[in-house]
Amino acid sequence: MEENHDRKVMEIFNALFPGEEPSEVHFKTWSQVFKERDYRLETVKDYLDILSIGMDAEQLSEGVYLMLHDLLDDPKHKKMFLKLAEDERYHYEFLKQEHEFYSKIEAEKALKELIKELRKR
Repeated sequence: MEENHDRKVMEIFNALFPGEEPSEVHFKTWSQVFKERDYRLETVKDYLDILSIGMDAEQLSEGVYLMLHDLLDDPKHKKMFLKLAEDERYHYEFLKQEHEFYSKIEAEKALKELIKELRKR
């Protein structure tokens, strides 16, 4: 889906700036960062931290696409950016559901550990 987003954004860029090349931006998506590094998820908290980063990135992307939607005049481009923003909202909601699910697991684990500690006393 991210490759599809890149393609659509380039299509709009080429329409707005024919014959020009976009400036090199050294910014990686959060998914690229995790693909390139060897992250070992050892705890549920590790996964929750990654999900939080992803949620922030998806919200940022949605905001950028909505801003571009508002700035452009061409209805076709506006529609494309609105669709991209909707995709990012979908990604965010998926990550949010994952975060909520695994947060419950982490909370349950913490409660069991607390009960275990209290029984020792």
